[in-house]
Amino acid sequence: IGTSQDITEQKQYEAELEKAKEDAEKANKAKSVFLANMSHEIRTPMNAILGFAEILRQSIKDGVQKEQVEAIASSGKTLLSLINDILDLSKIEAGKLELQPHSVDTFSIFEEMKTIFSWKVREKGLEFIIEIDPTLPKALILDEVRLRQILLNLAGNAVKFTDKGYIKLSVEKDYTQEDHSMLNLVFSVED
Repeated sequence: IGTSQDITEQKQYEAELEKAKEDAEKANKAKSVFLANMSHEIRTPMNAILGFAEILRQSIKDGVQKEQVEAIASSGKTLLSLINDILDLSKIEAGKLELQPHSVDTFSIFEEMKTIFSWKVREKGLEFIIEIDPTLPKALILDEVRLRQILLNLAGNAVKFTDKGYIKLSVEKDYTQEDHSMLNLVFSVED
């Protein structure tokens, strides 16, 4: 009697585990669908904000106002990047994340970081220094979204946790091929 009861309990336990697994998979799929729908709904007005910010940037001549509009545009790009992060998380969970390499002006991205954090840095009385290896090629083939994510995280944490002094974001290159066809970017943050 004890053996048949053990087998019955085991089968019931396995059935409960299978149901829990199915429920978790359904919930995960629902979450992914929700995130995809929400990110699409947020992207549409965000693209309009970025478009109008660009129109303003071109029409404003006052330096301070132009800087403020550029901060709006940079922050809008940051929000779009966060939306992409959310989608990426869903893709990573599904094993479908693919890098999107293309030619990128790396210097402009580093300067954009300075613009994005300029108000917070000023508010805290900090200095934001960007040091770029002067021999770094002007354009590199890389995934701009991922590079932006890395820099936003590095600089964002430094700004968040630094109360006085400065923040220095540095980038150097390390060639991985003798013909200089490939390189690693080496980032460091000092605060």
